[in-house]
Amino acid sequence: MASDLVRAANLQKIYQPRRWFAAKTRTVLALDDVSLGIPRGKTLALTGKSGSGKTTLGRCIARLQELTSGEIWFDDQNISRLSGRALLPFRRQIQFIFQDAATALNPRFTAAGIVEEPLVIAGWNAPDRRRRALEIMDQVQLSASWLDRRPSEFSGGQRQRLAIARALVLQPKLLILDEALSGVDVSIQAQLVNLLLQLQGSLGLTYLFISHDLALLPYIAEQVAVMDKGRIVELCGVADLNRTEMQLNARQSAGHETQQAVGG
Repeated sequence: MASDLVRAANLQKIYQPRRWFAAKTRTVLALDDVSLGIPRGKTLALTGKSGSGKTTLGRCIARLQELTSGEIWFDDQNISRLSGRALLPFRRQIQFIFQDAATALNPRFTAAGIVEEPLVIAGWNAPDRRRRALEIMDQVQLSASWLDRRPSEFSGGQRQRLAIARALVLQPKLLILDEALSGVDVSIQAQLVNLLLQLQGSLGLTYLFISHDLALLPYIAEQVAVMDKGRIVELCGVADLNRTEMQLNARQSAGHETQQAVGG
């Protein structure tokens, strides 16, 4: 059995958004005692209704947001409270791919500039940067002749391939994909799923795949964690997705009826 690359224990994230002229500070419990593990070389899907805490959990695991409490273990090391230079090696190992590649990629950069930027920051020289960029473009099935194109010249599916190339250029162990396939049509989704599976097999990658599209999950994930109101309410295999969807819908309906009763 594969060991866990990522272990999250009792994660809590509390927001206190500022409200001008409000008498009291409103508290939002975005993550409520969340624990999970992601085995090495496997895919855990994270699903749930909008506002359930999926993106917050992904961003906390990537250390793009600070936790209120709890622990995150990555590759058997506790990264929960690391900061500054101590966190840099782990930032290279954990890469985040966003839903809208068009806004996540710098429109002023060429494809080469986008893919090579992390290497510039890491101190690679120009010949090695270009060699690595060509290598990773080939891996995501983008032509080397497109290195001088800007993101606006790419289709939606090609931009997501470019975003994947940028994420992979520093050879990470974990990719967190936040609704990364929701902005393209079904045929392009299928191509990108096949690409992700190929990359996972050849590079030994681990994925946290965040999506509200339950129909997509059996093609890419082994396990599914379902979130509701900041908590993981179900952890199941993909074969149990239909049952889980019915339970989640029933839970949402019950909550809505309760709110109506209180309001009445």
